[in-house]
Amino acid sequence: MQCHKCGYNNPDDALFCNLCHAIFRKESAPKPDISQEEERYVIMHRHHQKGDWKRWLGLDVWASIIVIIGVAVWATNTMMTKQQGISGENKGSEKSAESGINSEFIPTGTQSQPSLLHKKETFHFIIYCNDEILAEDIAAKVERYYDIPTDLGFGEANFWIKEKVQIYIYDTPQEYAKVTGRTHLTSGYSEFKTRTIYSHKQIEHLIDGVIPHELTHLIFADFMKFSPNYPIWLSEGLAMYEETKFCQAYNENYKNILDQIKGGKYLSIDNLTKIDISKEQKIEVIQFWYVESMSIITYLIESYGRGKLYSFCKNLREGMDLEKALEDAYSPHIKNLPELTGRWLNYIKTKKE
Repeated sequence: MQCHKCGYNNPDDALFCNLCHAIFRKESAPKPDISQEEERYVIMHRHHQKGDWKRWLGLDVWASIIVIIGVAVWATNTMMTKQQGISGENKGSEKSAESGINSEFIPTGTQSQPSLLHKKETFHFIIYCNDEILAEDIAAKVERYYDIPTDLGFGEANFWIKEKVQIYIYDTPQEYAKVTGRTHLTSGYSEFKTRTIYSHKQIEHLIDGVIPHELTHLIFADFMKFSPNYPIWLSEGLAMYEETKFCQAYNENYKNILDQIKGGKYLSIDNLTKIDISKEQKIEVIQFWYVESMSIITYLIESYGRGKLYSFCKNLREGMDLEKALEDAYSPHIKNLPELTGRWLNYIKTKKE
């Protein structure tokens, strides 16, 4: 092999020139002749190999994403189920004294609840009742309670712009007790957060007495934003105050008790505040407790107006203790509970019926 650089003749198998040491380049083997069709096949085969790799990689990525999402959904559902279980246990353990009027309860499952066949809807209420005539009667009268928030001085908009109030009327006291968990001797029950009133058709003065009474509880609880920071007599007094405006049948009984109070038989407001009326067994104490609560609210509204009552309740809602909230709203006239008791007694003794 002749060196291309110096011309020296080297053996044919030499890798470099033995004289100048120049490196020889080997020519690559010639490509075999292939037809155009074979060449096109080779190109297409290489292209598909690359595409398959990308496609399989894409499938692997998507499969991984789906698995990750599935695991995340499963974990979320598991945590929510546990939280709901804990929440349900907490609700079930709450005591009725916590709010002063109403305890949270978990209604019996719909499968075991007595079914109510008729549903009647008005502008602000939905009535459920088996008795179609009674449902129609309630629907025809219940809208007159629309003005209760305004009459209490709380304003109408904040309560009525929310969802409708539901009213469930069962056939018997036992059905009512089964659903609410309350004693069948009670006449009605209001569940605040669901805006629901429960009662039964065997109770006297259902439309004129029970419904406005329980509705007032809902209105007051909504105004207080479910704060438990108030004496029970305040909410019950407001409910009784509105109830007596619509149910004249109750008024005669209340007047008899007020006559006894005027004669010196009464509970001080301090004792009225301390009594847990839900646990009281003496009927006489219960009667005096409710009538006094109503009478005190009547005195506060008629003597000082709804604006001061609004301020008093608002103070409690914001966390003030009872006497501080009272003094802030009614000073210089009322500064504490003993002074409120004295002024209230003087009011009922001098008021002309």
